[in-house]
Amino acid sequence: MVEQRYLKTVEVRRRYGNIDRSTLWRWETEEGFPPAVKILGLKLWDIADLDAWDAMRRGMAGLGARPVTEPDKAASTEAA
Repeated sequence: MVEQRYLKTVEVRRRYGNIDRSTLWRWETEEGFPPAVKILGLKLWDIADLDAWDAMRRGMAGLGARPVTEPDKAASTEAA
């Protein structure tokens, strides 16, 4: 059996939680989303490119995800 290599627009939207067309457009123009290829008038996304974008976003999710906080001053004064 041949493995599917590309996803249509509706399949890409479904992959990311049924996002709106405008969200997909914004990702394409502002978020560095992988570019689609046009074949016979259809916009198609390479699954490998989407997987790489997902991995990159997962890697970035940990960066700055936790705010840097100072130790609780109330707790340090109680200990003294």
